[in-house]
Amino acid sequence: MHSIPLNFQTIQRIFLVIGVVGLLVSCMMTYKFGSTMSWLHAVALCAATIVAAFIFPAKKFISDLGFTGAAKSLKVLGVFFICLELFSHLGYTIGMREKSTMEAGVQTAAYGLQQESVKSEVANMDMWRKQLADLKARNASHMERNQGWLVSVDPAAMEAQMAAMDQKIENEAKRVRCARKCEELKTQRGQLAALIGNIKEENDLTARIEATQRILDGKTQTAVAAKSGFSAARAQTDFVSQLYLIVSGTEAEQALNPDQTTLSVTGMLIGLFIAIGATALPTTAFYVAFFGAKAPKFDEEDEITPAKVWDRQAKRNEAAKASINIPRTPAIQPMHTREIVRTDKGVWSDLSAALRAS
Repeated sequence: MHSIPLNFQTIQRIFLVIGVVGLLVSCMMTYKFGSTMSWLHAVALCAATIVAAFIFPAKKFISDLGFTGAAKSLKVLGVFFICLELFSHLGYTIGMREKSTMEAGVQTAAYGLQQESVKSEVANMDMWRKQLADLKARNASHMERNQGWLVSVDPAAMEAQMAAMDQKIENEAKRVRCARKCEELKTQRGQLAALIGNIKEENDLTARIEATQRILDGKTQTAVAAKSGFSAARAQTDFVSQLYLIVSGTEAEQALNPDQTTLSVTGMLIGLFIAIGATALPTTAFYVAFFGAKAPKFDEEDEITPAKVWDRQAKRNEAAKASINIPRTPAIQPMHTREIVRTDKGVWSDLSAALRAS
């Protein structure tokens, strides 16, 4: 298998594609950052990003034409536009990292509240079930002292017996010497009233437990589906902060729990590194892609105009293309010849003798 030769033009094409992709991403970042202020800021920052990507190749081209003053001005402007793009990327990067961290914190807090709500409902259920068990035991004790009452889970049915008990007490009161009998009836009436109250409370508590259980089931399903918040940006900040504190000799327990100042400074530095990389990517890629491109040469007495520059560069491009398309001629192979010398003197003598004999 023959290897495919790799030249610098192929590498420049690769960097040209990288530069285009990087420029598109940089424009999206600056646009999103600028749109937080207004769409005018977003468009202006995108234009500045495009200028920053091409201003240094343009500066070199103009310098080759001999305009040193303009080239120096473009160099200063290039640094300005690079810094402007850098600050835009820095604002967008730090803003997105802070947003990710805050959203994860809010989600974690909501997750914790859901878990606490479930625990609170479970505690209430346990308390009410204990109260229900005590009520049932108390009602069972009252039923053991049943004095002929018709026990029912419906308090209204038992309240009807209260009217009969009142009538019985009234009838006994009309008799002579009914004090003891009336006291017993009044005692029974009080026990019946207490039993009715306990049954009402038991029924209310049972209904409350059933309703709470349904609510608890729904909250449990929600809590199971809920997830705690996670931010990759916060995890990266924590890791770098912990690594810095460990390397700097901080105690292990303190290093694993960085203070807020360390976390803030680490987050800013990480955002700065990311912004520098995003800013330098298209500029570096286009610098390599256009490396070696030279402006056409002119005589000192010629007046340099954009039309002449364009025409001279077009002719140079055509010449370069023609040189690439020239077909290769095969190498001339050496020719070898061989000379054969034949002697036909004997043939003619034999032929003449045969003719004479005939």
